[in-house]
Amino acid sequence: MCGILGILSLNDKISVTKKEFKQILNEFIYRGPDAQSIYEEDNLLFGHNRLEIQGNSNQPLFNEDKSLVLICNGEIYNYDELRKELEGKGHKFNSNSDNEVLVHLYEEEKLNFFNKVNGFFSFAIYDFNEKKLVLAKDNMGKKPLFYYFDKEKIIFSSFLRSINKILDKKGIINELVLRRYFEFGNIPSPFTIFKNIYKVRPGQHIIFDLDKKMKVSTKNHFKLSFENKKISLTEAKEELDQIFEKSINSRINTDKNLGLLASGGLDSTGILYYIQKKIEKVNTYSVSFENEDQKYLDILNKNFNINSKILDFNEEAFHKNLDSIKFMAEPVTDDEYIPLFLLSKKYMKDIRILLTGDGADEIFAGYKYYANFLGRKFFDFKEFKNKGVLMNKLNEYGPDSIFKYYNINTTPLRQAMFYDMKLYLSDFTLPVVDNATMANSIETRSPFLDRRLIEYSSKLDENFLISHN
Repeated sequence: MCGILGILSLNDKISVTKKEFKQILNEFIYRGPDAQSIYEEDNLLFGHNRLEIQGNSNQPLFNEDKSLVLICNGEIYNYDELRKELEGKGHKFNSNSDNEVLVHLYEEEKLNFFNKVNGFFSFAIYDFNEKKLVLAKDNMGKKPLFYYFDKEKIIFSSFLRSINKILDKKGIINELVLRRYFEFGNIPSPFTIFKNIYKVRPGQHIIFDLDKKMKVSTKNHFKLSFENKKISLTEAKEELDQIFEKSINSRINTDKNLGLLASGGLDSTGILYYIQKKIEKVNTYSVSFENEDQKYLDILNKNFNINSKILDFNEEAFHKNLDSIKFMAEPVTDDEYIPLFLLSKKYMKDIRILLTGDGADEIFAGYKYYANFLGRKFFDFKEFKNKGVLMNKLNEYGPDSIFKYYNINTTPLRQAMFYDMKLYLSDFTLPVVDNATMANSIETRSPFLDRRLIEYSSKLDENFLISHN
C-alpha cells in the first residue's frame, strides 16, 4: 500500500542530497501515487510514498514529544481496538492513520507489542533519545523491506535497486545466492541477489544501536505453540468459521472499491462465500490460461452474484509483456507474475484492494505431499516437493536452519508446513503477488494470513487437516 525509503548516517553527512533522495523515491512512486513526503532531521532522511487506503495522513508519524519517528508500509486491521487501549493509557494521537498505533505501542511496550497487532507491515522506527533504529516485518512478511549497513550508515527501502542508487554503484551479484536461486527458484531471506544487501526476515525485527558503534541485533517475534486443542472436528469447524468470517470482515471494512482474485478453487471460493454475506455483488478477477480454467470460472458465475472479468492469457501475451519484470525486486521462477501483472493493469483500474487466497495451502495442509508426513516420527527431507531442499538440507536455507532460527520443535507434518510457509510462501508467492499488483497501485489482502487464523490452525489435530479418504 506504500513505499518507504530511509538513510541514517552515523556522522553529520548524508551521502545524497534531498533532491537526489526524492528522485530515487520517485522510482517506485507507483507503490504510493497519492502523496509523497520526505522528512529530514540532522543525519536522517525518511521518505514515504502513500497509497491512500485508511485515513488521510501522510507519514512519517510521531509520538507526542516527537522523540520517536515511524514510516510504515502496511495495514493494521485491529487499530480501533489498539487505539482505544492506548488512549486509555494517556497516549495522544496526531492523525487518523492506522499505522500510528505502532509508534505509540513502541513507546508503551518497546518491542513486546508484536503479538497484539493483527495486520501486515514493514516499518522503520527511529528513537532519537536512545539513538536506535528498528526495522521490522509482520509474521508472514507480506511487504518488502531491504537494507544495507556499514560503519557509517544504514539504508533501507521497499525497493531493492534504490539502495544501489544511494550507494552510487551497481550491485555485486552474490554468486553463492545465485546458485541457490537455481536450486530453489527463489532467494530466501535474509539474503538478496546482491552482496551486502539483505531483506528483513518474516516475523523479525532488527535493532541498530548507534550509541554502541553500530551494534546490530536481531530477534524473531513470530511464535507458534503447536499445542493441540482438545476439541471435536465439529467444534473445530464452528470455531474456524467464526475466526475466518472475522478475518474476511476486517479486510472488507473499507470505503475503497475492492475485488477478489478468483481461480475457481476452494481458497478463493471460500473467501467469496463470506464476502457475499456483506457485499451483494462482488468484482472478481481471473486468469484463464488458453481457456483451460474456464469451466471452474463458469461454476462461480453460476453460483454467485459476481461481476467477473477474465484475462485470457497465452504464450503470445507472455512474450509481449516480458518488460513488466522490471517491477520485480529479485529474480523468481514463477509463471504467474506476468499474467497477474497484466490482469491488474488491464482490468483492475476501478479497485484499490484485491483479496487473495494466498496461504491457505500452507496453514491448512493443502498440498497433497503433506500426507506423506502424517504420522511419521522423524522429518524426512526426501518427501519435499523441491529438490533444492534435499541438496541444501544442512545449509542456511535448509529445514534444520529454519527450524533452529524460529525455534520450531514439533511433528514432521507441522515442520513441513512451517518450512513451506517461510521458504516458499513468504519468499516466493507473496513477493510475486505484491510486485505484480503494487506495480499497478493495488493493495492485496490475504484473509488466510490473519494472525488469529494461523495461531488457531497450528493447534488443530493433524488428522483434521488431512483427509484419509
